Amino acid sequence: GREEASRIEGMAEEGQGDNGGDKKDNGENKEVETKQPSSQNEEEKAQPVVVATPVVNAVPQQAPNNAGGGWGSSMLDCWDEIETCWWSCWCSCLVFSRTYDSFGITPTRKTLGTFIVLFGVWFIMTILFPGTFILGLIVVLPTLAYMRARLRGQLRESLAIPGDFSEDCFAHCCCCPCVIAQEARQAKILNRPYRDYGTGDDLTNVELMPADPDRASISAHFSRTSKCSRILIGIFLLIVLLSAIVWRADTILIFFLALIPPTVIMYFLYWRWHRNIVPLDTVLKLFFAGGSIAILSSIVIESLLSALSLLIFSGQELQQKSNPKTAPDFIRHNFAKVILWDFFTAFVVAASTEEYCKHMVLRACWLPHVLNTPRAKTIALVVGALGFATCENFSYVFGSGNVLSGISGLESQLLVLCMRSLFPIHAVCAGLQAYGVIKRDFERDESTKLTHILLPAILLHGFFDFTQFVAMETGIAYGNSNNYTTIVVVSVVVAVLISICGTVAMFWLLSMQSRRLAGGWQQVQDEEVLEAELGENEEGDQNLHELEDITVAS
Repeated sequence: GREEASRIEGMAEEGQGDNGGDKKDNGENKEVETKQPSSQNEEEKAQPVVVATPVVNAVPQQAPNNAGGGWGSSMLDCWDEIETCWWSCWCSCLVFSRTYDSFGITPTRKTLGTFIVLFGVWFIMTILFPGTFILGLIVVLPTLAYMRARLRGQLRESLAIPGDFSEDCFAHCCCCPCVIAQEARQAKILNRPYRDYGTGDDLTNVELMPADPDRASISAHFSRTSKCSRILIGIFLLIVLLSAIVWRADTILIFFLALIPPTVIMYFLYWRWHRNIVPLDTVLKLFFAGGSIAILSSIVIESLLSALSLLIFSGQELQQKSNPKTAPDFIRHNFAKVILWDFFTAFVVAASTEEYCKHMVLRACWLPHVLNTPRAKTIALVVGALGFATCENFSYVFGSGNVLSGISGLESQLLVLCMRSLFPIHAVCAGLQAYGVIKRDFERDESTKLTHILLPAILLHGFFDFTQFVAMETGIAYGNSNNYTTIVVVSVVVAVLISICGTVAMFWLLSMQSRRLAGGWQQVQDEEVLEAELGENEEGDQNLHELEDITVAS
């Protein structure tokens, strides 16, 4: 930064000497003087020169492309910036298209459209010709790596970063999400404008709320939503329509009935009293993020953790446990081992994974509207959890089959949906997470870490799942025509009691917290959050100051 300032100062002195002007210095700041171009060619080369020590001019909203050196971070510095790391891992095409749009290299619709076309053709070919699954991947993945490596080369040239095509291609083949996250961090370091996912719209200076949000109608709020939110709603409606066409017409009824519980909760939590603190656009995006990226990440992580069952059961035992004919005898003879696995599944595989993925909806989503109040944080966490729960309910409803003999498929689905709607365990756990987040960010409790935020939600969620797993195993092993109904009723009553106790505990904690915050609160500043992420040692402070110098120089 100092070398760059010296170079600019020298350029300013040369420009003033050619122009015959005298430089004035009052001992604090130095005036800005530029060389007047004498021709059209010189006018294109002339640039305004600012020389000020200390810097008193406002930093421009859009920094120049040239970083004047190498990458601002390495490919392995993923956890330095959570948002780009998380989204690059689970949906890299959105991050990639946003980054190159922010640098002005290629628009979002072109890069994202190319990705959709390639994988769309591969998906259709796989359905029509199942044997082409591997062959399609062999064609699609190298094509994407080649396209992204060429664009990375254009980015390097614009930033004067050394390298060649072979390095770019090798990097994308080895760890594509790491490379995409590095490029996204570079855009943030250089203060490039943030683009909205999927559309490339610049929302930094866009007003997402109507003039009087408390009195504005739903249509007025919806008119302020971004193009991305409207596209997400359109995709959902398209999925509903295709499901009705391909499957059954009554599928539409199931979809909209499943939306009633989250709609009611969001009405009382957000719309009725607090629609003036969070834009509807933010609520919609968090809801769909919880129902898409959070679900996807939890499925992958839970599948990997489920492989640990081989530490408890052998391959033959797993086959016996999953076979409906041999499962009752196997569970009766290995009941203790089965309960141990259920405990691990409930608290580690399911509860820990799902609560962490739901928390990342708040932590890893960049939002143009800052969530700077305790209520806004609570709304964001609960809305993301409702999106997660809604998508999970869809999977249970459409994948349950006939839960009781003598009823139709639609009646069976409606029964499962009603049972799932009685237990808003995801929303309650999100409220418990909100208590910890508010304690850390607004009560300024430095001892509150991520573990403390997630632990109450994990315990409640895990205990709820564990009781249901035990009831299911008991019904399989010991259930018969005489006691099966009793087992089901007991499991439902236990689930209701756990849900009520968790809800009461959540409201009690949040009400006590509201009383503590009644005297006033101060949000943790962004700089303090960054210092906490970098560490409270000298190395972290040095990295923070270097990052500030790079931003100011840009």
